[in-house]
Amino acid sequence: ASPTASPTASPTASPTASPTTSSTTGGAPGVAYDVPDLPGVAAVLPAGYEQVLDLGQYANVSAVDGQACDPPRPGLVPVAGRSWSWAGPGGTSATLVVTGWDGRGADAFTEVVDDTGRCRFGAQPETVPVVVDADDSWAGTWIDPTGLVVSGAARAGDVLVGVSVRGHDLDPGRRQVEAVLGAAVAGLRAADLPAADG
Repeated sequence: ASPTASPTASPTASPTASPTTSSTTGGAPGVAYDVPDLPGVAAVLPAGYEQVLDLGQYANVSAVDGQACDPPRPGLVPVAGRSWSWAGPGGTSATLVVTGWDGRGADAFTEVVDDTGRCRFGAQPETVPVVVDADDSWAGTWIDPTGLVVSGAARAGDVLVGVSVRGHDLDPGRRQVEAVLGAAVAGLRAADLPAADG
């Protein structure tokens, strides 16, 4: 897969994990817990954005949209996950990924920032400043065939929130990443997801 391929192209479950009941899929094998709905995220997106995708509950997903998980590499594997995408005017878009890491959230966050995990960007993103009320936060820019991509990650306990936005200049893209990360972390904490306690 290329660095711009959807990280959720083949939802497979771990054959050794026990199934759990999922509110959005009716049962998601290999998922340790459900990632809740995050309605506050849509409220911080620019006018004209419409949700085009909610992939439901499954753990076989990269921490940030745009990371490629092929070829297979060593690294941490999430135990929970969910991904949403929105399309906006003029070819703009935003993709949010939430992943759970079973006691290894800080390590998983470090793998994202250092681009050393099992899923990686095509080239190490250039870090840009971002301020999020979270245990850790990071943002970076990189180029894909659509142009500039601004991606970011934030950690709330053992849950990572990743977002990538496309079709924006750097500063509006960075502000959008910051807003989505903040809304998602706040939504996870408001939902009392135990893994998000930081």
